[in-house]
Amino acid sequence: MTVPQSFAGLPLLGDGTAAQHRPVHHGAPWHSPEGIDILPTYGPEHLAGLDALDTWPGLAPFLRGPYPTMYTTQPWTIRQY
Repeated sequence: MTVPQSFAGLPLLGDGTAAQHRPVHHGAPWHSPEGIDILPTYGPEHLAGLDALDTWPGLAPFLRGPYPTMYTTQPWTIRQY
């Protein structure tokens, strides 16, 4: 696979409404190695009952990590001692 030098000459595949209005796939969940069921798609109905949606990273209850920027400026490092 090659990357084009310029994307300006590539034909567009439409305005995106076809993808927006295609039927939602409701298949069996995928089971992660941690034992978590991951659905193929999620929608607004899955947000009902979640009480920590308005929290900020770096502030209690620390659900999004200890730092506001998390590791966007510092990539993870693997260390062996």
